[in-house]
Amino acid sequence: MDIQEWVFLVLSVSWLLEFMLFRGSRTKTNAQSKEQRSYYLILGTIILCVIVSLLIRELSEITTTHLFFIWFSLILYFIGIFLRYWSMLTLKQEFTRHVQVSADKKLVGHGPYRYMRHPLYTALFICMIGLSSYLASWVGLVTTILLVLPTLLFRIKLEEAMLTEALGGTYDQWKQQRWILLPWIY
Repeated sequence: MDIQEWVFLVLSVSWLLEFMLFRGSRTKTNAQSKEQRSYYLILGTIILCVIVSLLIRELSEITTTHLFFIWFSLILYFIGIFLRYWSMLTLKQEFTRHVQVSADKKLVGHGPYRYMRHPLYTALFICMIGLSSYLASWVGLVTTILLVLPTLLFRIKLEEAMLTEALGGTYDQWKQQRWILLPWIY
């Protein structure tokens, strides 16, 4: 294994550790809400993108071995993982895998939440761009953009509607001061 493969392996293990280290609190509900289904839609889309990227890498000649592209992909992967950990550590006990809102919910306004409303989704998108680019070149990147971005935007729309309903003007005022996903862009 060369150095890039070792870096990829360490980053992938670091990302997978997130699911053990940050499980998030969750209240038990029997109802399968649209928001909960959106979580599984995102998870399925990510798995599909990884599978497509791996298949393209193994079965095709269209992958690249250009060193700049490989390292750029790994840097994006690292930035996404770092932003995910930073966001979860900022939220602390408020972090959940499924959106839970109530009128007494405290909005976080520091760390990455100082600039973005959804840094966890930004980080997930950056992770997937880095990962799919590393695995399958441009095809993996296009697959991620076409599949992951729309599912994240769908979830953001649901989450923001839930927050607006629960927190009203407080959330509206908070969100006016932050970008949705990418500071100075969107």
